[in-house]
Amino acid sequence: MLNSGLHVDAFIGSTMAQCVPDFGAMLGADAIGVFASDRPPHGFNPEALNDTGKAIYARFAAAYRGEFGTDPTEESLAGFSAAWTLFHYVMPKAHDLAAASMAAAARGLDLPDGTLANGAGLKFAATAGAMGQNTRAAAVIWQWQGIRHSVTVYPPVYATGTVGFIPLPR
Repeated sequence: MLNSGLHVDAFIGSTMAQCVPDFGAMLGADAIGVFASDRPPHGFNPEALNDTGKAIYARFAAAYRGEFGTDPTEESLAGFSAAWTLFHYVMPKAHDLAAASMAAAARGLDLPDGTLANGAGLKFAATAGAMGQNTRAAAVIWQWQGIRHSVTVYPPVYATGTVGFIPLPR
């Protein structure tokens, strides 16, 4: 888009290209204003978490920092939240480790938003059109607002900043 001179008022990326620190580093000022639709990154508003979510996030983040010397990545936060759900909530409720038993246990869960370390909850849809979808999955929109700097702007419970740069700078 930059090379061809194509200018849009707003750009929302939903691929990993716009969602990694290298995007802001490689594009520099040209990244400013671009939105990314993704999972919650580290540093989202902690008020998105209930007491259970805050406790498990603190435990995970401390262990991650101890191991890697940095804050958890978006990928590690999503992976941990999924694994924690499986090992802490699903497996103890399953009658055995058979797929049908595990699936039944997962479908029976009802975790409020903010229970998992990434701010999500868990409630699987039972309607035909959404069967198997977690209706309490966590997703956010964030925006590059500086070189190598982005903020979560939506939904409000996750927000650490407000929308800016619309239309995009030329």
